[in-house]
Order: sequence, then structure tokens, then C-alpha cells
Amino acid sequence: MTGKVVLDAMGSDHAPHAEIDGALAVTRDLGIGVILVGRTEIVEPELRRCGWRGDGDHGIELVEAAEVIRMDDPVATSIRRKKKSSLRIGCKLVTEGRADGFVSAGTPFARVEQFELRRERRGSRRLLGLSRCYRY
Repeated sequence: MTGKVVLDAMGSDHAPHAEIDGALAVTRDLGIGVILVGRTEIVEPELRRCGWRGDGDHGIELVEAAEVIRMDDPVATSIRRKKKSSLRIGCKLVTEGRADGFVSAGTPFARVEQFELRRERRGSRRLLGLSRCYRY
């Protein structure tokens, strides 16, 4: 495998089907490892249906995220309060160096805001231009 990305398994309207199909295609076709982050009671049965036997099989790992930030949730409040969300856990895996990037079909501004909050905590300034791009 050449690199690894975190994929929010709970990000799309029909999660986790599209995310699992994408993870399998990326590992098979591009040789990139994937860490799926989501509710294991939902994601794991779907992975097993596709032939996945456990962490590392098909280049895919699964990390539990008990909470989901929904489209109608207030972004800043949800990010702060839902500490076990796929968004927060996925970002944490990247900042810890376990993956090279984070991908989600969820609300784009929520993803950017999460990274911005982490940057502020470390004393870095916000990337306001980037945040504005995703507010629409």
C-alpha cells in the first residue's frame, strides 16, 4: 500500500454502502490503504458482506465512531459536543499521523471547521479563505 486515507463511513445519505464500495475500489485499483471511521454495528456487517475478514484485510481498517454529525446539526456545537463523531475521530487519526488525509461526503464546512478548531488549539492561525470556500 502506498499511503493511507481516512474515509468517513457515515458521511453520505446512503452510508455506508457507497463508502465501502469506494474503499474497496481505492485499495484494489490504487493500492491506497483506507481507514473507515463509523458506527461499527452498521459498517462491519456491510464490510463482511463484501468479503472483508478483519482489520488489514483488503487494505481496510475499521475504527469505531459512536456519534454522527447530521446535516441539520449546528456545526460548531456538534463538533465540540460530539467527541466520538466520525468527523472528530477521522481528523484525529490524520493529526496523529496514522493517515495522510481525510475524505467525507458529509457537510464540507463541518470538515473544514474541525480542522480549523484543531489549528487554533495548536496556536496556528485560521485559514479563513479555505473556510469561506466551503460555507456555500
